[in-house]
Amino acid sequence: MEERVVFPWIRSRNTSVSAHQTIRALQLEHGDAIDHLLEIDAHAQRGLVESGSDPRARAAVATLHQFERRLCEHIHVESNALFPRVLEEGLARR
Repeated sequence: MEERVVFPWIRSRNTSVSAHQTIRALQLEHGDAIDHLLEIDAHAQRGLVESGSDPRARAAVATLHQFERRLCEHIHVESNALFPRVLEEGLARR
C-alpha cells in the first residue's frame, strides 16, 4: 500500500488535512503489524522449545528475528522522520 499509494501521494506534495488521517491510519497499521509479530514470535519461541535443538527451527526463528528488526527499522524511519516531515511541510504550506 505504501509504495502504490502513500509514497506517490507524498511525492506529489499534495499534503492537506487528509495527511493527518492517512498518516494516523498508517501508524495504526504499524501497531497492528508489531502486535502480529509479537504473537508470531511467541508461537515460534514455544515451537523452538518443543523442538529442542532442531537446526531448522533455530534457523526459522533467526529469520523471523531478522524480519522483525527490519520491520522495526522501517516503522522507526517512517514514524520518526518521514511522517513528521510530511506533516511539517503540509502545515507550512497552508
